[in-house]
Order: sequence, then structure tokens, then C-alpha cells
Amino acid sequence: MDPYFMIQKQFIESVDLNSYNPEYIAKITGLPLQQVSDFISPQRRYMVQSENHYGFLAGANGNGRPTILFCRMDFSINVVSFEDNWEFNCYEIQFSEGTDWKEIEEEIGFMHMGNAPMRFFKHPEIWDCAILPFPMGMHYNAIGESQEKDDFILLKKWIEDESYTLYWGNDYFLDVEGYVTSS
Repeated sequence: MDPYFMIQKQFIESVDLNSYNPEYIAKITGLPLQQVSDFISPQRRYMVQSENHYGFLAGANGNGRPTILFCRMDFSINVVSFEDNWEFNCYEIQFSEGTDWKEIEEEIGFMHMGNAPMRFFKHPEIWDCAILPFPMGMHYNAIGESQEKDDFILLKKWIEDESYTLYWGNDYFLDVEGYVTSS
């Protein structure tokens, strides 16, 4: 495995939203405490747009709940959804080459809406499937492992823009509307 992915894997597995101190982040960025608290809240909603090119589709499951399908090259799909009370649910389905997309949609009850409001998550079995408020470098800045003023400026801009990171085999930077801005 690529050394970068090993570092990223360790990072994702270790992230705990409770490790962020909103008072510290507000102090180093000069942002209002409430804005920082809202940004790092586990209840924050992250809008995700479908990105066929990157292998994920956003919509709703058969219960009308927010769902993302993460499509793999091995003819499997990882389904991530949030059920009633925002309970996290994930599972995998296998399909054969040539399977009609309508069959897949019917099997899982997926409605492709083009977007879905999600919450922070880390897939329990697939380490590179997650939504986190900060990319790896900014995470370390936010928990106080960097004292570089330039890092604080980047952190401030990231929070002001309400950006976040979606991990799916890569780290995708998404804007507040859920569009990939960098990968």
C-alpha cells in the first residue's frame, strides 16, 4: 500500500470530533466561538452532490433518508445512509457486470436525487470512506500541533467557506454546496 494511504488510514481511524476545542480554534482563527462550534459539531449537515467521475451518487433510500452510493470497480456498491434520528447505516451489495442500473436502484430502494444532506461519519470497515470537517493537515492545525500563522489563515478560510472533506479512495475537498473543489 502507498505510504500516503497508510498515513491517511491512520489519520481517519484516529479522528474524534470531540478532540476539537472550539475555544482554541476560535482564538487562533479570530472567528466567533459559535461559528467554530457549529462547524465542528457532530450534528452539522454536509450537503453532498453526486460526482459520477469520482464514483459516488447522492440521493435517498427507500425510506426517503439521505444516502450516498460509493461505487467500486469490482462491481460492488457501498451504501451509506442516515436513518430516522440520524442513525448511521452502511452495507455493501454485489452485482454482476452488465447488471441494469434500474435493478440496482430497485434492490436497494435508491432514488438518485443528485444531492443528499449527510453527517460526519467514518465507515466501520472501509477506512477510506468518511466525511470529516477538516483534511488531514488542517486537522493537526485545529488540534494545536502547528503554530504557523499561515496555517491559521488557511484554517480560518476553510471554516468561513464551510468546506469539508469526503474520503473515498482519495481526499476530496468539498464546498458548502457539496461540490468537489479539489482532489
